[in-house]
Amino acid sequence: MDELDGWLPFHLNLTPGKLEVSWLSPGDTAIVEPFFYQSVEKIKRANEHAVQVYSDISVLTNLASLEPVTEPSGFIFHMSRCGSTLVSNALRSVQGSLCISEAQPVTVLMTPYSHDYWPFEEGNWEAKRDDLIRGVMAAFGRVKNTKYLFVKFRSWNTLFVRTVRSIWPFVPCLFLYRDPVEVMVSNLLKHPAWWSFRESPRTKSLFFGWAEDDNGGATDEEYCARVLAAICGSMRDSLDENTVLLRYEHINTRTVQQIATFFGVPEQDISIPSLDRCLRYYSKDMTSQTIFTSDTHGKREMASPQAVECAKRFVNPIIDELDMLQCGR
Repeated sequence: MDELDGWLPFHLNLTPGKLEVSWLSPGDTAIVEPFFYQSVEKIKRANEHAVQVYSDISVLTNLASLEPVTEPSGFIFHMSRCGSTLVSNALRSVQGSLCISEAQPVTVLMTPYSHDYWPFEEGNWEAKRDDLIRGVMAAFGRVKNTKYLFVKFRSWNTLFVRTVRSIWPFVPCLFLYRDPVEVMVSNLLKHPAWWSFRESPRTKSLFFGWAEDDNGGATDEEYCARVLAAICGSMRDSLDENTVLLRYEHINTRTVQQIATFFGVPEQDISIPSLDRCLRYYSKDMTSQTIFTSDTHGKREMASPQAVECAKRFVNPIIDELDMLQCGR
């Protein structure tokens, strides 16, 4: 295990008979890309002889039993296309931070139980899954020079936020959300990963709790709205005193500074000019060349009457509740 200290677990295979973790040494390469897979690709490009190591998943469970080097400092959840990447990019400017964004090993461990996916018996899978999650986080916390560990999850992972909260109930948590019509326009134009769940009645049942004969809606707009309602509803039902809410419209240097403070970062490790600079550029541009401009008006203009109606019917009531909860915190 010592030889993998400081290495990145970048892929987790749960296929029965081939349970393994893929590891990559970052060396001195900074993890600064908007998404974790982009950082992995950069490390491989920077060193064509970069060594990849494969281990049994027991390495992760063993890591979970050790005293962590750096515990998670903050978790970022979101409803999808609502500024979470912008915020995580800005948090990377915190001195000594490592921000892991939507890493594959984290994502696969959020998957609900089914006997054809998980290699464990149903009676003990939760304990084994939790050990693997702890092990993945422990591995990230051992990356060189990591003082603060921030982890951003995929939007559908919010459906299982209680899994994360049960393991780390006191780690500060942020949930980002946005006007659902604007989110729907983005998701309808470019389908997210959870769009593929629509094709399988069993998958929809496992992830969303819908009946297997529920097709998720007669239209794309209805399916999209119902998924967003499930995501936001899961966070609403899991709110605690260690969770803060932030609307897309309120993302700015001051609020991100407040988030960093909420995540336990002292003032001396927060650079206001660096935060401001990160928030100035389009979040998914790895070159930091494209100046950020608000797309709120454009998305509203693109919204179909069906999207507006489905947002009003399924998502708006939950967004209104979140807004009220945010005001009361």
